[in-house]
Amino acid sequence: MKPAMLIGIAAFVVCVAIGIYYLIPIPNGTHILASKVDKPDPTHAIAFFVVGIIAVIAGRFASNSSSSK
Repeated sequence: MKPAMLIGIAAFVVCVAIGIYYLIPIPNGTHILASKVDKPDPTHAIAFFVVGIIAVIAGRFASNSSSSK
């Protein structure tokens, strides 16, 4: 596997983890990233899922390009 694809997959995993974090409500706790503490925030979660998918697609295209050395 080429490094560009591995970076895309790593970015996907990070984005999905953050998206899942936005979906988990934390009652009586401190939610570091979300403005809604006790409710899930689906809009931010969907946004991170989409960014993760775009990262994998970008990694695929970047790994497919040939370098002229």
